[in-house]
Amino acid sequence: MADDFKAYGGLALPFEGGHNRIRHKRGIYANGDVRTNAVEGSHALVKRGILGIYHNVSSQCLRRYRWRYDFLWDNRKLNDSERSVAAIKQADNLCLTCKGSPLHA
Repeated sequence: MADDFKAYGGLALPFEGGHNRIRHKRGIYANGDVRTNAVEGSHALVKRGILGIYHNVSSQCLRRYRWRYDFLWDNRKLNDSERSVAAIKQADNLCLTCKGSPLHA
């Protein structure tokens, strides 16, 4: 999913669900189920989290922060208890620290 920003023009990777573009410059903001609002909302959540909570994120651990916010976005309709249970189920046998961090054993 992308809008008509020039930087997205070179996206040629095959995406599992396909790749659609929304032409904001032409006044088109949705095309059926295709819209960029969810993507923009997800990115805004990540940006607010990094700037408002963590302040600085190393490139080494960025993907883990991204995964965290992907999880929060995907489970945004769950209450806190349901989201906690889902997180625990997904964390089974995973190391939750970054290599090279003081917490990594």
